[in-house]
This record gives sequence, structure tokens and C-alpha cells, in this order.
Amino acid sequence: MDGKDIQRTQILNKRKKYYPLYLDISGKSCIVVGGGRIALRKVKGLLEADAKVKVIADDFVSGFESISKLSNLKIIKRRLRKSDLKNAFLLIAATDDKEVNREIAKIGREKKILVNVVDSAKDCDFILPATVRRGNLTISISTNGTIPLLSRKVRESIEDLIGSEYTFYASILSQLRSEIYSDKNLSQKEKMRILEKLSDGRLLDMIKRKASKEEIKKFVESVYPKK
Repeated sequence: MDGKDIQRTQILNKRKKYYPLYLDISGKSCIVVGGGRIALRKVKGLLEADAKVKVIADDFVSGFESISKLSNLKIIKRRLRKSDLKNAFLLIAATDDKEVNREIAKIGREKKILVNVVDSAKDCDFILPATVRRGNLTISISTNGTIPLLSRKVRESIEDLIGSEYTFYASILSQLRSEIYSDKNLSQKEKMRILEKLSDGRLLDMIKRKASKEEIKKFVESVYPKK
């Protein structure tokens, strides 16, 4: 390894590393500052997670109209006030002005709130990955905030690979897992063996070729014959 390789490695090692996790924000107060398309996307994501959302901006794009009457969303047409952040759990700065976003982030940190700045990973306490959702199955892709375009391209590739059939597949497996783990007639080893068989690809193939409910039921019963 020559001097340039060592220098590149040192630079890579100094880059911020993130701990991937999923947050339960249901019922928590989340603030988005900005009224553009990016802000709208962030607001919708928070609403999907059942957060209580306040979005604050001088103006809003038309897309906000379709969600304006949701009970867990409050749209405020003015500039951010420090009092808006009282009891807030997280804050997303999503205006089209970098300096304004940095100032918003500064205010959030002063109040010990988790902060995300959409145009500056280095100013973030957390970053939001590109995400593919198929029911209970969630796949997240991140480049640690360095190459968002690559995250998007990988997400699009995964969307083509993991189709809508995975929504039904994940739902069935989730339900069966609950039943199997509550079955007192099975040992832990038997439970794991049954789950391995249910997730070995055969059930997914049946769903992909749109097998009948009766055929799927017979397969499940052959793997997990209830005592």
C-alpha cells in the first residue's frame, strides 16, 4: 500500500459512521420546517409512522392540500418560532436555504432535539435512508449521506427485484410465526425447523404464480400440522 492509498483509507475511516436502527415515533411530536416537495415527502413519511407532525413554512406546494385535514398533522403558515419546538422529539430542516437550515439545526440542538438537515449530512444527528416497503418488510439503503443518488439507484433496483407479492408473503409469515411461537406443543427446535421450511422459497413461489388459497393452505398444513 503506497502513501496515497494510506491517505485515502485514513480519509474514509474519518467519515461519520451511523448506527442503523428503527425508531418508534408513534404519537411523538415531530417538526418539519419547509413547504417544498422534499418537506412534503418527509411529512408523509412521518405520518406513515403515526407521528404527530407540525410542518412550518411561509408557503406550501400544492401537495399539502391532500393531507391538510389529517388529525395528526398541523400546517402552520409562518416562520419557525422557538416555542414551536416545545416537547418535540425530532426536527427536520427542509427549506431551500442552506443557511436557514443550519440555523434551524442549531436551535434544535440547543433544545436537545434530534435534528436532520436535508441538504447537509454533517449537520445531522440522524439521516434518513432510501427505503423500500412491502408490508411488514422494510429494506433501507444508505451511503452514510455521502451519495444519495447511489442510494436511490439501489432502491430502484431492489423495488424491481422485491415485488408487491412480498407484502402478502411477509403478512402470512408474520401471522404464522405468532401462531407457531405460541404453540406450547412444539419445542424451540421444532418451531425453528417449521419457520425455516415456511421461508425456504416454496411459499413465495406459490404466491408469485397466484396459487389458490386452498393450495397455499394445504402447503402450510403440510409443514405445520397443528396438533
